[in-house]
Amino acid sequence: MLFRSQGRGSLSGTMVDPVGAVIPGGQIYVKNDATGTSRTVATDASGQFSFNGIDAGSYTITATAPGFKRIVIERVAVNENANTDQTVRAEARELYITTGVVAISVTEYRSLLSSAIQDDEPETVRDLIANGANVNEREEDGTTPMFAAVERGNFEIVRMLVEQGARVNARNDEKQTPLMRLDDDSPPELAEYLLNAGAKVNAVDKEGSTALMKAAKYASAEIVRLLINAGADVNAADKKGWTALMHAAYGDDLEKVRLLLNAGAEVNAKNDEGETAWDQTTNEEVEDLLVAHGAIVDDSDDADDDEAPEESDEPPSE
Repeated sequence: MLFRSQGRGSLSGTMVDPVGAVIPGGQIYVKNDATGTSRTVATDASGQFSFNGIDAGSYTITATAPGFKRIVIERVAVNENANTDQTVRAEARELYITTGVVAISVTEYRSLLSSAIQDDEPETVRDLIANGANVNEREEDGTTPMFAAVERGNFEIVRMLVEQGARVNARNDEKQTPLMRLDDDSPPELAEYLLNAGAKVNAVDKEGSTALMKAAKYASAEIVRLLINAGADVNAADKKGWTALMHAAYGDDLEKVRLLLNAGAEVNAKNDEGETAWDQTTNEEVEDLLVAHGAIVDDSDDADDDEAPEESDEPPSE
């Protein structure tokens, strides 16, 4: 019995922003809905892309670009011996900024894999990996898909990446590691998994910060405990002399302060401004706990200005 080979066609188009300006450097991923085969190209300087000699059939297009939402266009028909022209219109990504708190840098991911992770779509992530996506692909700032997964707090995706060879100690341009991206949304089991997978707990970034210092600011007390138990140096100081205890005290976090003190944090360590952890807090319970562990309290500002030392006719001793 003879079978006629499936015909081929092509798919091309332009990626544009909401006002119609072209987007160069965007990532275009097409997947044949029937066979699962896929290809990826980048848009050129004119925002154009093309896929030549692909099987005729129905396709799903996924597109990403820095600063824009990931776009998915389904059921795009490619006909035999014909070209399908498809405009991909991107939408600006909304960034939500909370005032009054210490800001964490936001990474806009360019790669399809990191973008899908950022959008918290594990099935798309699994499909991209199955079709050859690089689990260690670096963004312009050096971050990898593992950074995106840890930031998103998705344990399933983190485990998927590790099982496919993602490096848990990858470093971005700031010398940060994924372990330093844990925050208050990160489940403790995610942190524990990274540590068990070989994440270096005492790695230091360009500012001299460690994962424990970051966790003292951004993550939960349980994650602080996990890092301490994994051997984190509780007395490490960054380039400005700040320790994890100072950060926890600054955040008025009684439980984190307690954990660090019980682990041997130096209560009277001083930063480059000559301040200790006690100087960072405004919480009375935190102050009392620090004092109970030997904090030296600077109460010079509370001294009575009216109480001047008695004058003496005797010259100062030489």
